[in-house]
Amino acid sequence: FKMLIELWKHVNLEKSSVKVSFKSNFSFSKLKNKLPTLISDVMKEEGDLVAKTAVKTIEEGQLPPLSTSTKQKRLAGYSDYKKLGHKPFVQTDMTPLDYTGRLKKSFNVTEKGVEMFEYGLEHNFGRGEPKREFISFPGSPKLKSKEKKIAVDFIEKMNKAMK
Repeated sequence: FKMLIELWKHVNLEKSSVKVSFKSNFSFSKLKNKLPTLISDVMKEEGDLVAKTAVKTIEEGQLPPLSTSTKQKRLAGYSDYKKLGHKPFVQTDMTPLDYTGRLKKSFNVTEKGVEMFEYGLEHNFGRGEPKREFISFPGSPKLKSKEKKIAVDFIEKMNKAMK
Protein backbone atom coordinates (compact mmCIF):
# COMPACT_ATOMS: atom_id res chain seq x y z
CA PHE A 1 0.00 0.00 0.00
CA LYS A 2 2.90 2.38 0.76
CA MET A 3 4.26 1.70 -2.71
CA LEU A 4 0.93 2.77 -4.24
CA ILE A 5 1.03 6.02 -2.29
CA GLU A 6 4.56 6.73 -3.50
CA LEU A 7 3.52 5.92 -7.06
CA TRP A 8 0.54 8.25 -6.69
CA LYS A 9 2.85 11.13 -5.63
CA HIS A 10 4.95 10.75 -8.77
CA VAL A 11 2.09 10.53 -11.22
CA ASN A 12 1.16 13.87 -12.73
CA LEU A 13 -2.55 13.34 -13.25
CA GLU A 14 -2.98 16.41 -15.45
CA LYS A 15 -0.54 15.14 -18.09
CA SER A 16 -0.99 11.40 -17.63
CA SER A 17 -3.67 8.95 -18.61
CA VAL A 18 -2.80 6.53 -15.79
CA LYS A 19 -5.84 5.09 -14.08
CA VAL A 20 -5.55 3.51 -10.66
CA SER A 21 -8.08 1.00 -9.38
CA PHE A 22 -8.23 -1.31 -6.44
CA LYS A 23 -9.72 -4.76 -6.25
CA SER A 24 -10.22 -6.94 -3.24
CA ASN A 25 -10.39 -10.71 -3.01
CA PHE A 26 -12.21 -10.63 0.31
CA SER A 27 -15.21 -8.99 1.93
CA PHE A 28 -15.23 -7.60 5.44
CA SER A 29 -19.03 -7.41 5.31
CA LYS A 30 -19.22 -11.19 4.77
CA LEU A 31 -16.92 -11.69 7.75
CA LYS A 32 -19.00 -9.27 9.83
CA ASN A 33 -22.12 -11.33 9.15
CA LYS A 34 -20.47 -14.66 9.98
CA LEU A 35 -18.29 -13.52 12.90
CA PRO A 36 -20.85 -14.03 15.72
CA THR A 37 -21.32 -17.67 14.69
CA LEU A 38 -17.57 -18.20 14.32
CA ILE A 39 -16.93 -16.77 17.80
CA SER A 40 -19.73 -18.83 19.32
CA ASP A 41 -18.30 -21.98 17.72
CA VAL A 42 -14.76 -21.33 18.95
CA MET A 43 -16.02 -20.61 22.48
CA LYS A 44 -17.89 -23.93 22.46
CA GLU A 45 -14.76 -25.74 21.26
CA GLU A 46 -12.75 -24.13 24.07
CA GLY A 47 -15.43 -25.05 26.61
CA ASP A 48 -15.52 -28.65 25.36
CA LEU A 49 -11.74 -28.81 25.70
CA VAL A 50 -11.83 -27.51 29.30
CA ALA A 51 -14.63 -29.92 30.29
CA LYS A 52 -13.07 -32.99 28.63
CA THR A 53 -9.67 -32.23 30.14
CA ALA A 54 -11.19 -31.89 33.63
CA VAL A 55 -13.02 -35.23 33.31
CA LYS A 56 -9.85 -36.89 31.99
CA THR A 57 -7.85 -35.50 34.92
CA ILE A 58 -10.36 -37.00 37.37
CA GLU A 59 -10.54 -40.35 35.56
CA GLU A 60 -6.78 -40.73 35.34
CA GLY A 61 -6.44 -40.01 39.06
CA GLN A 62 -3.93 -37.19 38.48
CA LEU A 63 -4.87 -35.62 41.81
CA PRO A 64 -3.66 -35.76 45.41
CA PRO A 65 -4.82 -39.04 46.97
CA LEU A 66 -7.74 -39.34 49.36
CA SER A 67 -7.05 -39.09 53.06
CA THR A 68 -7.17 -42.26 55.14
CA SER A 69 -10.41 -41.16 56.79
CA THR A 70 -12.11 -40.57 53.41
CA LYS A 71 -10.99 -44.00 52.20
CA GLN A 72 -12.46 -45.56 55.33
CA LYS A 73 -15.75 -43.68 54.81
CA ARG A 74 -16.00 -44.90 51.21
CA LEU A 75 -15.35 -48.49 52.27
CA ALA A 76 -18.02 -48.16 54.98
CA GLY A 77 -20.54 -46.56 52.60
CA TYR A 78 -20.65 -43.31 54.61
CA SER A 79 -20.90 -39.76 53.29
CA ASP A 80 -20.70 -36.32 54.90
CA TYR A 81 -22.95 -35.00 52.13
CA LYS A 82 -26.25 -36.82 52.77
CA LYS A 83 -27.88 -33.45 53.48
CA LEU A 84 -27.07 -32.42 49.90
CA GLY A 85 -28.82 -35.44 48.42
CA HIS A 86 -25.72 -37.62 48.18
CA LYS A 87 -26.67 -41.28 48.41
CA PRO A 88 -23.61 -43.04 49.79
CA PHE A 89 -22.73 -46.62 48.97
CA VAL A 90 -19.79 -48.90 49.60
CA GLN A 91 -17.06 -47.86 47.20
CA THR A 92 -13.74 -49.59 46.72
CA ASP A 93 -12.55 -47.21 43.99
CA MET A 94 -10.40 -44.58 45.67
CA THR A 95 -10.19 -42.14 42.76
CA PRO A 96 -10.44 -38.59 44.16
CA LEU A 97 -13.54 -36.62 43.08
CA ASP A 98 -15.15 -39.73 41.64
CA TYR A 99 -17.17 -41.31 44.45
CA THR A 100 -20.45 -41.31 42.49
CA GLY A 101 -19.46 -39.94 39.08
CA ARG A 102 -21.92 -37.04 39.51
CA LEU A 103 -19.26 -34.35 39.21
CA LYS A 104 -17.95 -35.70 35.91
CA LYS A 105 -21.48 -35.95 34.53
CA SER A 106 -22.34 -32.42 35.63
CA PHE A 107 -20.10 -30.69 33.06
CA ASN A 108 -22.16 -28.74 30.56
CA VAL A 109 -20.85 -26.32 27.93
CA THR A 110 -23.07 -23.30 27.28
CA GLU A 111 -22.69 -19.99 25.43
CA LYS A 112 -21.60 -18.46 28.74
CA GLY A 113 -18.92 -21.07 29.48
CA VAL A 114 -18.60 -24.35 31.33
CA GLU A 115 -21.06 -25.29 34.05
CA MET A 116 -20.68 -27.99 36.70
CA PHE A 117 -21.73 -28.69 40.26
CA GLU A 118 -20.49 -25.93 42.55
CA TYR A 119 -18.65 -28.33 44.83
CA GLY A 120 -16.25 -28.94 41.94
CA LEU A 121 -14.97 -25.39 42.27
CA GLU A 122 -14.71 -25.82 46.04
CA HIS A 123 -12.41 -28.79 45.50
CA ASN A 124 -10.48 -27.16 42.66
CA PHE A 125 -9.65 -24.07 44.73
CA GLY A 126 -9.53 -25.75 48.14
CA ARG A 127 -12.42 -23.82 49.70
CA GLY A 128 -13.51 -25.96 52.66
CA GLU A 129 -12.26 -29.08 50.87
CA PRO A 130 -8.82 -30.45 50.11
CA LYS A 131 -7.42 -28.63 47.07
CA ARG A 132 -7.49 -30.84 43.99
CA GLU A 133 -6.86 -28.80 40.86
CA PHE A 134 -8.59 -30.74 38.09
CA ILE A 135 -9.76 -27.80 35.96
CA SER A 136 -7.30 -26.54 33.35
CA PHE A 137 -8.29 -22.99 32.50
CA PRO A 138 -7.73 -21.48 29.03
CA GLY A 139 -4.10 -20.55 28.56
CA SER A 140 -2.81 -23.24 30.89
CA PRO A 141 0.12 -25.41 29.76
CA LYS A 142 -2.06 -28.53 29.74
CA LEU A 143 -4.31 -27.04 27.03
CA LYS A 144 -1.70 -25.12 25.02
CA SER A 145 -1.25 -27.45 22.02
CA LYS A 146 -4.97 -28.10 21.59
CA GLU A 147 -5.79 -24.40 21.98
CA LYS A 148 -3.26 -23.62 19.27
CA LYS A 149 -5.14 -25.94 16.90
CA ILE A 150 -8.45 -24.26 17.82
CA ALA A 151 -6.87 -20.85 17.05
CA VAL A 152 -5.46 -22.01 13.69
CA ASP A 153 -8.85 -23.50 12.73
CA PHE A 154 -10.56 -20.24 13.77
CA ILE A 155 -8.28 -18.17 11.53
CA GLU A 156 -8.89 -20.56 8.61
CA LYS A 157 -12.66 -20.23 9.13
CA MET A 158 -12.35 -16.42 9.24
CA ASN A 159 -10.40 -16.42 5.99
CA LYS A 160 -12.98 -18.65 4.37
CA ALA A 161 -15.83 -16.45 5.64
CA MET A 162 -14.35 -13.37 3.94
CA LYS A 163 -14.35 -14.94 0.47
